Amino acid sequence: MLKITRRSLVTLLAVVLCFLAASPAALALGCGYSASACGGGQLAPAANPTPAAAPSIPASNSAYAAEVVRLVNVERAANGLAPLTMDNNLSAAAAIRAQEINVQFGHTRPNGLSCFSVLQELGISYRAAGENIAIGQPSPAQVVQAWMDSPGHRANILGDYTRIGVGVTAASGSFRGYAWAQFFTR
Repeated sequence: MLKITRRSLVTLLAVVLCFLAASPAALALGCGYSASACGGGQLAPAANPTPAAAPSIPASNSAYAAEVVRLVNVERAANGLAPLTMDNNLSAAAAIRAQEINVQFGHTRPNGLSCFSVLQELGISYRAAGENIAIGQPSPAQVVQAWMDSPGHRANILGDYTRIGVGVTAASGSFRGYAWAQFFTR
């Protein structure tokens, strides 16, 4: 007998909708994955986690990441919410995820682990976390608009979080523009 969990159904539906509804030029995974909302919960801390080396981010990508944070905070202010604080450690985790979605687009990492495992690898603690990813949008304004137009992504942007990290890297393969990742935590 096949047992389907809520989490697997949500993930499958998000991927199917993503590929049916999105143009091949730009994708934003539809769940706007949240550990608390999708049942992922907390990651158990490793006995002695060894932080992974954070990737270096070119200056132009850093400016794009900062603009995404600014635009997210504009959206939060428009909805009566406090701004998020940019967190360099979360940005390092998001930069790793932006590189990974060029290899495998989804909230599961190329190594088969949850997207949130990168937080543990970098020694980042949190009570709740969410991830937004997208690929192909050529500018911060376009990616934030795409996320705001998606209920799952919007929920993360307007969620009960206090910190944000953004990663961006050039898209590869058949995509133009950039690969984008956001982490939200509290």
